[in-house]
Formats: sequence, C-alpha cells, structure tokens
Amino acid sequence: PGFYAVLLIANLIGLGGVVTAMVLLRNSWWLMLLAVALAIVSAQIGFLGHDVGHHQVARKQVPTMLLGLLNANVLNGLSYGWWIDKHNAHHAHPNDLEEDPDVLPGILVFDAAQASARKGAAGWLTRHQASLFFPLLLLEALNLHVSSVRALLKPGIRSRTTELTLLGVHFCGYVVLLLSTMTWL
Repeated sequence: PGFYAVLLIANLIGLGGVVTAMVLLRNSWWLMLLAVALAIVSAQIGFLGHDVGHHQVARKQVPTMLLGLLNANVLNGLSYGWWIDKHNAHHAHPNDLEEDPDVLPGILVFDAAQASARKGAAGWLTRHQASLFFPLLLLEALNLHVSSVRALLKPGIRSRTTELTLLGVHFCGYVVLLLSTMTWL
C-alpha cells in the first residue's frame, strides 16, 4: 500500500505540475512541450489504474472502486467499469480471435482469415498496417475515450450515472484548461 500511495501522490503532483505550468505559460508555444509531460503523467495514471483494476492496490471493493473511478474516470477520462469488463474478457480469453476484445477486427486485424475478407480502404489499411501501426497508436487514446463513452451510453455498466458524471467532470475540466491556457492558433 505504501508504494501505491507514493505512486498516487507522485501522479497527482505530476499532473498538478503540468496544469500549473500550463496556467503560468498560457498563450505560449512552450505549452506544446507540456504535451509530452502530460502524456507521460497520463500513462502513469493509466498504469496505476490498471493495477487498481487487478486489485493490487486495495483488497476491499469500495477503496478499489473509488481509486478506479479517480484514476480512470476523473484523471484519465476513461470508464473504469467499461475497462474492467473489457480487460477481464481479455484475461479470460487472451488472444482468442473470437472472444478477446483486444484482438477483434477493427482498424487492425490479427489473423490472415480476418484480413482476407477486407476490400477497398479497409483492405489497403490491412495491407499496410505494419507500417501504420505507430501512427495509428497516436489515436488509441481517442479510441479509448470514445469507446468508454459509447459503452456508458448503453445499459449494462454498474454505476453508469456516476461514471458519466465523472467523465463529464474530466472532459469539462480538460476543455476549460485548454480554452483558458491556449490561443486558438
């Protein structure tokens, strides 16, 4: 618990440092450099959220849920409940082409049978997915945010209203931060 407490505090300090720097450097091109720092802090928050989801941080359900909602919904803008369901399905059927949600066909495919049926733009993307992998990875955060919201708009996730509210807090705070510190240019 001590390690994770230090990690949570370090993540909050890192996030607070980035937000403070954004406020102090408002309307400056130096803000663009903070994108790298924010990406690192967000990844660290995500790693902590991953450990929370595996019950490595707290054993009891209530602290785990609160830490999960804090890390995923509030700090990273992802649905904790959606991610837990998706990640548990992945662990139940790792790399199973029909059951693992992480290897179902989408932008990328993971098997020759998945690729053979693709035509047109999807076929071109499939033929070039190795060289496009890292550029596409830049859009993965957006994909996770969109998938979270889409999942919460359908019934099935516990604490749906709470999660939608916390995502609203995250996205409103993010937009306010961007609009108050950056020019349109």
